[in-house]
Amino acid sequence: MPRAKHYTQADVIDILEKSEGRLSPVSHEPGHTLALHVNIAYLSDRLCPYIQDRLQPANRPIIMHEKGGIATKQEHIEIWREHDPALSKTQAKKAYAQIFTEFKEEASAFLDLQYTGIVGAELLNSTVGQAELGKLDSGLEQRVGIRTGCGMYKKRYDSGTIFADSWNPKDLLDFSEAFMLIDVLPGNQIHIQTLYPL
Repeated sequence: MPRAKHYTQADVIDILEKSEGRLSPVSHEPGHTLALHVNIAYLSDRLCPYIQDRLQPANRPIIMHEKGGIATKQEHIEIWREHDPALSKTQAKKAYAQIFTEFKEEASAFLDLQYTGIVGAELLNSTVGQAELGKLDSGLEQRVGIRTGCGMYKKRYDSGTIFADSWNPKDLLDFSEAFMLIDVLPGNQIHIQTLYPL
């Protein structure tokens, strides 16, 4: 059966659970929808990850000079690669960018897994979604992104509040668009690298 087909909420939840933590066959980064985009305890943790050492893998710590101050990009890449010979220069640059330059000014998450499955099914079954899945079926692409409208839903939202202790219903905002990044897997399967509300 091709990848371009009808998906149910249960299908999407199953794919998300199998994709979580699995390395993408394209980017070799772990799938992370559940960890970062489904009712996470601290949305603010995603806003400025460089503040929190603990968010970084042990082999990619933030390097500080003896007298204070953060090491340069080149120093980070060299030191990380010395401690992890399997880490390519490209991977090290990407890790550096994620820590220091790709932080978000705002973050959002789905309210729960069931909700995520509903939105994911809408995206996959949409005209845009089916067209993108068709590219995977044809072998033209190994990775596709689906950004399209969906029904009106609520998302948890945080903007710039670092280390918030909790959230409440006023942190909910409407959304009607979401994004999903999909990688090809053998046997007409798909890997969902990420899915989040916009």
